[in-house]
Amino acid sequence: MPKKDLTSDSDGLSFERDQRNVKRLLKSLEEESTSGKPFFNFMFFESCHHPYSFPEEATFYKDYIEPFNAVNATAAQG
Repeated sequence: MPKKDLTSDSDGLSFERDQRNVKRLLKSLEEESTSGKPFFNFMFFESCHHPYSFPEEATFYKDYIEPFNAVNATAAQG
């Protein structure tokens, strides 16, 4: 894959990067779908991987371990 076709974003929290990247992906899909040419897009979501990151309004349960360190987690913490 040519480097010019790759996008990298390292600013802010992972969920913020995911939100920006979804907007970029949707814009790209709109542009590419009208070109009449085959295309391929791929997106890696970061916020669903450790260290987890999400906006406060997306919290379903408040009883989670914070900060959660998967390397040192025990069964008692789960």
